[in-house]
Amino acid sequence: MDSRLEKQFNQFQSSLQSLLSDLDGLSDETLNKQPQKGKWSAIQGMYHSMFVEQSSLGYIKKKLSQLGEVKYEKSGVVEMAKSIALIGFLRSPIKVKAPKIVEDVPDSMPYEELKTQWMEVRKEMKDVFESFPKEALNLNIYKHPLAGRMSIFQAMNFLQAHYDRHHKQILQAVNK
Repeated sequence: MDSRLEKQFNQFQSSLQSLLSDLDGLSDETLNKQPQKGKWSAIQGMYHSMFVEQSSLGYIKKKLSQLGEVKYEKSGVVEMAKSIALIGFLRSPIKVKAPKIVEDVPDSMPYEELKTQWMEVRKEMKDVFESFPKEALNLNIYKHPLAGRMSIFQAMNFLQAHYDRHHKQILQAVNK
């Protein structure tokens, strides 16, 4: 695995482990309880985060499979600026509704089942990153619905910022 990508992935994995250690031992009832009407429960926030990662990984795998057939542009200043703006937005207190494609979350779900699914997504992500082609590292192989095309490094920055935003919301849902 590329050392920069490995560093990003390890930080990403560490942040998930931190969340899971905070939630392990809490009941499914606590984790599935919505803190207020119209607010996601901890499980719903976790599901949304996992689903975004799973969907993003699927997109990245599809684009990697097309490397020989499709010409991808090299990531540059424009993509960097869009990526920075996206990260800044995700770190801000501005609240927005999740995009339609990722807004559906289950009413409830067992914690251990969701935890297992999320760990499987992360394992698959690690597998993809371990064999990530060196020539594709700086190509715009990821497309964010708002920010547009970006490199795998910028995609990981987005996924980390997205995760961080929901990490806080998940802990707030269980008053941690």
